[in-house]
Amino acid sequence: MFNSYQRYVEEDLNIENSEKLQPQTNKHIFVQAFNPMLGKMEWKSQPEDYDYQQEVARAAFADMLHDSERNQLYYQGLKSAIEKKRKEGEKVHVLDIGTGTGLLAMMGAKLGADEVTAIEEFAPMYRCAKKIIEANGFGDKIKLIGKRSTRVKVSSENSKIEDEEFDMKERANILVTEVFDTELIGEAAIATFNHAHKFLLTKDCIVVPSEGVMYAQVVNSDVASKWNSLHTICTGNGELGTFSKLEPPSLSSDAESYSLALHDLQLSQLKPELFKPITDPIEVFHFDFNCRDGKPIPLREQTIRQGAVLKSGQCDAIFMWWDISMDLNQVSNRFRRKI
Repeated sequence: MFNSYQRYVEEDLNIENSEKLQPQTNKHIFVQAFNPMLGKMEWKSQPEDYDYQQEVARAAFADMLHDSERNQLYYQGLKSAIEKKRKEGEKVHVLDIGTGTGLLAMMGAKLGADEVTAIEEFAPMYRCAKKIIEANGFGDKIKLIGKRSTRVKVSSENSKIEDEEFDMKERANILVTEVFDTELIGEAAIATFNHAHKFLLTKDCIVVPSEGVMYAQVVNSDVASKWNSLHTICTGNGELGTFSKLEPPSLSSDAESYSLALHDLQLSQLKPELFKPITDPIEVFHFDFNCRDGKPIPLREQTIRQGAVLKSGQCDAIFMWWDISMDLNQVSNRFRRKI
């Protein structure tokens, strides 16, 4: 979930290691920042009294918690999954990977799940989730595990090891998680889903969300064409009729250089009149998070897609976005097909 910045922590800043470290042990926190003098990113060491809580505050949790549409869709998807398991006569065990503040885990508890397990590796966030869960009265209903999901151990009927050595006594039959970023799968989402299906979930489990589809569309846009190059900026007072221009340095054709730019922008923030579609939206990738065919999600996959050209024009940018299906019962046949 920490997609607003990058960080590196020597000795790993996870709950397991933080509990093992002695108070006098030195921990070195490195945060990546842009050096304007060198024009590149560098790692900067933070002081020993670095405030981890500020690191949490700078992350995207606040935006996610205030995204009412997102939260309502997760709630309805989780409600549908729990109701389906109830109708099938199963005990409901909800697993929340990367629980963050514990919101999705608390949804599962509120909806009446028999058991809820929440996993959070990042130590400051783990402690934050623990306080929030207890403050909302779910301390005795949600088991919070402070380690990476790939290190969680589940007991089995044939195991002779004592239960205390396991994090979960049985596999969960519902997985709810928000391990997505701007590019959908950038936060090791595929590896997380594949490991969960193999070691933490039942074969007939329901995953919320169940599927994801990534799209691309070629557009003509004067605004987008300027995102990766310097251009003239007009300044001044329009009412007084005083204008001035900031011109970029003139470069010869041999000296011109451009960089590939990725802009994290909600398409709803871009007015329709600021771009013209060159192609229809093209479905690039389809991910079945529920793994209904019994096979893991491919970790490495390339695709070539062809789309109909709507009109001639200069191709200035490629818009990419993704959709996810929250309710397995409402997935259309179009999303079910293999691509």
